[in-house]
Amino acid sequence: MLGLLLSIASNFWLSEGMHRSTPEQVQAAQRNAAAPLSLFSLPHSLLDLAGINANGLDPQMSLFNRRSAPRPAWYIVRGELRQESAGACDVAR
Repeated sequence: MLGLLLSIASNFWLSEGMHRSTPEQVQAAQRNAAAPLSLFSLPHSLLDLAGINANGLDPQMSLFNRRSAPRPAWYIVRGELRQESAGACDVAR
């Protein structure tokens, strides 16, 4: 069986001013630092961090929100939609 796990490194630098002005968001980011995220979380996180409310914004998708919740990852493998299992995407047939 061949498994494939792709990880993308990310880095958010938060200034001292951000630490002082939005401690709840900083604490949420620290709590979610090792959480599995996808690129789909990026716009939700940045809008939430900026304090922008928009149609379709899901606080549970934001790294900076205390209500953030992990969601299963989905992949397209050889034209078939699959859900993540045990932290890896199984590409063997």
